[in-house]
Amino acid sequence: MIALLRRAALRFHIRALEIQIDGMGECLDCVADPILLGRIELARSRARRELAAARGRYNALLPFGQRKTWRLA
Repeated sequence: MIALLRRAALRFHIRALEIQIDGMGECLDCVADPILLGRIELARSRARRELAAARGRYNALLPFGQRKTWRLA
């Protein structure tokens, strides 16, 4: 039961990170300042790293022999 709740929390966290990364990508089209573009790209890079770590934690909670495959973010 605890693992089920942890997996649900991680799925929520993963989905929130995917939405955040997508939103950052949309913002890149609207921004003209190169410094701000660099900051957004740096934040996207960190969010992608955090997303990969969250997906790893999620896969670690799955039963043996079961593995979730993800689309690219």
